[in-house]
Amino acid sequence: MRGAWLRDRGRARDARLAFAELALHRIYADVDPRNLRSIRVLERIGMRREAHFVQDVWIKGEWCDTMMLGILAHEYHRVAVHPRAGD
Repeated sequence: MRGAWLRDRGRARDARLAFAELALHRIYADVDPRNLRSIRVLERIGMRREAHFVQDVWIKGEWCDTMMLGILAHEYHRVAVHPRAGD
């Protein structure tokens, strides 16, 4: 469980850096849709599922899907100020 906590904190720190210090408008992440833990970490910081590309990348001898998640700066600031219960 400690690893999950550190991973969550790391992604939250990355998002804070992107929006507060770098003043980016939008950030996104691409992830293997089978990796539910990674998706959950990204959703915890407010990222939403934006796209699911079917068999768009060749990895280790097979075609794999990619899921894209994203968040805009104003959405992140809203989530950071009012976190969801249980997060």
